[in-house]
Amino acid sequence: MRYLENIKKEFPHIQPFSGDLDWQNQAFSFLEEQDYDEAEVLFKKICLSETNHHDGFEGLAYVYYVKGEFEKAEWFMQEALKRASKFLDDDTIDPEEIEEMKNSFQRLMDRKPLKTIYGTFKPSAGRVLFAENEEKWYEQYYNTSFKLRYQMLMETLEHPLPFEVLDKTEVDFKEELEEQQRLQELYSNYVQILLEKREMNELRLLLEKFRASQPELYREDYHYYDKYLIQIALFHGEKEKVSDYLNNFIEY
Repeated sequence: MRYLENIKKEFPHIQPFSGDLDWQNQAFSFLEEQDYDEAEVLFKKICLSETNHHDGFEGLAYVYYVKGEFEKAEWFMQEALKRASKFLDDDTIDPEEIEEMKNSFQRLMDRKPLKTIYGTFKPSAGRVLFAENEEKWYEQYYNTSFKLRYQMLMETLEHPLPFEVLDKTEVDFKEELEEQQRLQELYSNYVQILLEKREMNELRLLLEKFRASQPELYREDYHYYDKYLIQIALFHGEKEKVSDYLNNFIEY
């Protein structure tokens, strides 16, 4: 129940039966469009406003499955099944829908793709870490949605990157330098897209994490990244952050 309690803390203003009738349609539309972050927000709200119904719980199960948060996915699918099964008593749900949900739950437990009317959902654990297989990571990156690319970039920053320059031959050093430049270009391109989409909060989170997690790699193009962080901080009137970002220009 801690997951539901956390959602209540996140949205304390939402009470049972207080939801918007469009939330459900919008949430499943986001799910079909692979906009999992937006879908997650709406499904959370649905869980609170329609706490006795299964839709919000089932939707979150799919979202967390794709994001690789399997414990959450399992819990929410179990809760969805509990709620949906109660509708069998008054024949307000098709028994086939229950069977489909049970099948989805079993496939979820087996970490297999979930084929539903809303699309096919694959576990993100199938994604390789950049440090494990760089070429496979790039292949998956270019074959996924814009939103999931953001998640993959954030995940990459959570793990040590395989760039070690000590005790390397000249050939090894050249190859790793080229790989660093390739990854830097990827981040720069994504930053540009976020700017074009005016998704400034996502841009800030990405750059802050990049700056903190991979300072050496970030420093190579700090003048490009920090100018956007300075602009965002100025917009919000955050003088201390402006000073912090300006320090890079002073130091380097």
